[in-house]
Amino acid sequence: MSSRKADLATFTVYPLFSAYLEDETHDTLAFIPANQILWVADTGGLAAKYTYIFPSDILFNGAVLSGPTFEVQTNLPECYYTVDTSLVGTPTTTWKLLASQWTYDSTLKMYKQPVKSRGAFFSGSAYKITWKYVDNGDSVTLEVVDTLTGITIPFDPVAGRDSIATGWSFVCGAGAPAALRLKAVEKIPATATTGLARYVMAIRLPGTDLMRFADFTTQGGIPADGTEWIIGTLAPSTVTRIPSSVDYYEIEVSGLQSVPDYTLNNVKVVPNPYYVLTPLDKDKQFRTGGIRFTNLPKNATIRIYNPGGDLVKVIEVTPENDGEVKWDLLTEYGIRPASGIYIYYIKTPDGKEKTGKIALIF
Repeated sequence: MSSRKADLATFTVYPLFSAYLEDETHDTLAFIPANQILWVADTGGLAAKYTYIFPSDILFNGAVLSGPTFEVQTNLPECYYTVDTSLVGTPTTTWKLLASQWTYDSTLKMYKQPVKSRGAFFSGSAYKITWKYVDNGDSVTLEVVDTLTGITIPFDPVAGRDSIATGWSFVCGAGAPAALRLKAVEKIPATATTGLARYVMAIRLPGTDLMRFADFTTQGGIPADGTEWIIGTLAPSTVTRIPSSVDYYEIEVSGLQSVPDYTLNNVKVVPNPYYVLTPLDKDKQFRTGGIRFTNLPKNATIRIYNPGGDLVKVIEVTPENDGEVKWDLLTEYGIRPASGIYIYYIKTPDGKEKTGKIALIF
């Protein structure tokens, strides 16, 4: 993982997940390590895109997939975290979230908080947070589960006050030991208090800003062992969930057609030599059949030069030609050329070339 110690939307980071392309029998066709997945975000951090570029040629069911690319995008202006009203407000007997960070939605009857710049790692889900007492009751930690996938979200030791979170963490306040202030910790003392000047100031989840606790300045306010909090998400249908380690996408490949080997060596010019008097002539004055170029690629340019090296005709090849074009034996100016040896030059957009001769006998 690239360093995440910078709270900038455009700071280059990448997912913790590698990508596999598998066939229907789950055999791996291609693999992309996490550090080769491209990630970009806009300057406000409200839109991000992951691009998975697979190897250029992948053999699949007897066909070759050329340069497949898979993209996942997220757009965050209408994305929110949501919590029940019981978790927000002024605490009296147990910790709560700071009300000033949340807005009450009367339709949802819940509080919501907008996803901010760290939302490049936003994944629509509902997180179940279970408070757990450990170390013989002397410490408290959290178990965080993504209920959509069933994955237990790991503790993220980098997710302090100023870093991009891909896991969960407590974030210590100014009342913690100096070495821990504003840092991510996995456990807090069972005697901890909350607030900017107290031991713990907030929690972090994947893609979230700081979810600050309301001030609770006396000991004994940590939720009881086994207490569950649900922090949900609200996102429009246009937002794609950033993949996790169990997410997968199905790609259906159908309508495969065989494609001739792409080489200009197969190009044919017929008839060659060309005689004006043949059964295809319309009136023994001028042949209407023309000269055909066959086995052409989908896109190419054919240039025809006279014996003096002057360009007399240009023919563009497009996919609509289905691999075959005809020279009507007229120049660019609509004039019939003289008898002689003509040179044709074929070039494709990717630089392949072929040169040959055509004999015209009128």
